[in-house]
This record gives sequence, structure tokens and C-alpha cells, in this order.
Amino acid sequence: AVKLKYNIMNFRGILHFCLCFLLFSCNNRKDTNLEEMDYMIIKGTVKNAKVKDILIGFGSKRIKKLVHNSFVDTIRRRDIKGDNLGVIFFDRKAMIAETIYFREGLVLEFNVDMNDYNESMQVKGSGAKYLEFLKEYERISKIELSFESSEYDFMEKLDKEVKNIEKFLKDNSNLDVNLLQIKNDDLEVNRIVNLIS
Repeated sequence: AVKLKYNIMNFRGILHFCLCFLLFSCNNRKDTNLEEMDYMIIKGTVKNAKVKDILIGFGSKRIKKLVHNSFVDTIRRRDIKGDNLGVIFFDRKAMIAETIYFREGLVLEFNVDMNDYNESMQVKGSGAKYLEFLKEYERISKIELSFESSEYDFMEKLDKEVKNIEKFLKDNSNLDVNLLQIKNDDLEVNRIVNLIS
């Protein structure tokens, strides 16, 4: 009985060691994979498509054929020209497109019916929050200023609009630092353009 108890305890010790080793190995492997990941995946389904392919651009064109109304593409770091902002065209002639953001490890999935693009568009995956951010930024950054107003009124409205955008960027400070820097730079350029126009 003593020998059996010893064997069971010995077996438990070995089993415990093996489990710890496996967990440690899996954690290390996971970290390594994340470090080595240099791509994002863009995919989707397009119903009632008016074209036969989707164009994805990050400074260079990537044309993906629609196969059974679906497409998938792997965008790698080396495919990016310039900053990490790109565009996906669902219909180039009609200029129907979405601004997209590259970040390693993201998955961006579009599902849309081209007969009702705005209402049917659904975006899923870990990249969806960046798309939502870019859409909202574009909406609030359309500064409409009247040059017929006095200089004081013009400057006051410009300052108010800029502060709204700055608040929006601050509220989203948990997003990717690189994307926020790009949009902060855009804001500064737009402010200068408005001042010298």
C-alpha cells in the first residue's frame, strides 16, 4: 500500500511537471507568433456586385476577384507604401469605397449588398473598430466655414471645430498610437490650410 501511494504521488508530480511545461511552451509559442505576424486579413461577401473584382490599395493596387460573391486577401507589411491608411473599392466607377487601416494581426470582414450599400454594410473582426473610428473622424472633420463672416467669427468657428476633433481623438486615445498620430497630423494640416485659404 505504501509503494502504491508512493507511485501515485510520483505520477502526480510528473503529471504536474508536464502540464507546467506544456503551458510554458504554449505561452512562448503564442508570443513568438504574435511577434512574427506581419500581416492582416481582409475578406468579405458582396451580394449583387456590379463589378467582378475588389480593389484594395495601400499605395499600390491589389485586385481581388470575386469568387462566389466572396473575396479574401492577406495584406503584409511589405505591401504598404507610405502610412498605414488604405482604401477598399467595392465599385471603382461609382467611387464606392471605405478607408481602411493596416495593423499586424487584424482581421477585417465586410458583408454588403450593393443594391443597398449604406444600409446593408456590416463590418466585423478585430479591424472593425478602426473603420468605425475613421468614418466618425471623416464625419466630424468636415469643417464648413463661411468666408463671408467676420474674421473673428471665422476664427471662433474654426477653433470650435478643431476642439471637437481634438476631443474625439482624446476620447479614442486607447486606439493604435500610429493611427492617432496620422489623424493629429491631418488636423494640423487642415487647420493651416483653412488659415491661409
